[in-house]
Amino acid sequence: MIRTLQLTNATILDKATTPNLIIQNKFDVITARALATAPSIINMAEHLLNRGGKFILMKGSLEKINEEVAQLNNNKYSYTIHKTNTLNTNRHILEINQK
Repeated sequence: MIRTLQLTNATILDKATTPNLIIQNKFDVITARALATAPSIINMAEHLLNRGGKFILMKGSLEKINEEVAQLNNNKYSYTIHKTNTLNTNRHILEINQK
């Protein structure tokens, strides 16, 4: 996708993301698709996120998303759910912003 969009300011981290992973530079945006629940992804990767950064997560049904966001720390994160325009699918993008 980086090559297709000719992005010059994007980096792929090709490593297992765990709370113990140490990297030199942090990220403004962390994205994931079909990896885990939103709280699990935050637990795995929040230490890799720059202050004020965000997670962009591809998700399915609103019911499942609402279950996941109910577990978020509202003092630390806010979120927005975006409906995708894909036909015959129940897909949403969950944007989680660090406060």
